[in-house]
Amino acid sequence: MNKIQNPELFMTTAGGKIRCRRCVGFSQRTQKQCNHPALKTSSKSSKQARCKWHGGASTGPLSEKGIEAIKKANTKHGNFTKDAVEKTSQQDAMFRYLVDIGNYINMFTHKLKTRGRASKYYHPLDLSDPEQLVKAVLATLGKDR
Repeated sequence: MNKIQNPELFMTTAGGKIRCRRCVGFSQRTQKQCNHPALKTSSKSSKQARCKWHGGASTGPLSEKGIEAIKKANTKHGNFTKDAVEKTSQQDAMFRYLVDIGNYINMFTHKLKTRGRASKYYHPLDLSDPEQLVKAVLATLGKDR
């Protein structure tokens, strides 16, 4: 979807000597159209009328095999795969429950606070309620036990 209401399709460059298609990409910060010339392509669609910075050079992999090849080529260490992010999120929730329990039983000299956004697995519990205290303790044991 083109977010520019009336994109200018052509521009002149080189001191008015060259008339070429203009990139239809836009700045999200200023909401203005890109000032670079679009790359030359065989297709005349507005999707292809992009400069090299706004995606005119490649359409990206289209087949499943190509997508898998790109994933494999761009995976350097695996710390940000979906499985790794999910595991980290579960560990973060477990750590937050441990901190909550430690604060509740006055285990620390002062109340500890965790930094950053809580994971989707963490739900604040009222630890004065015995049932919710048991939930917090069970959440600290993890799924693999």
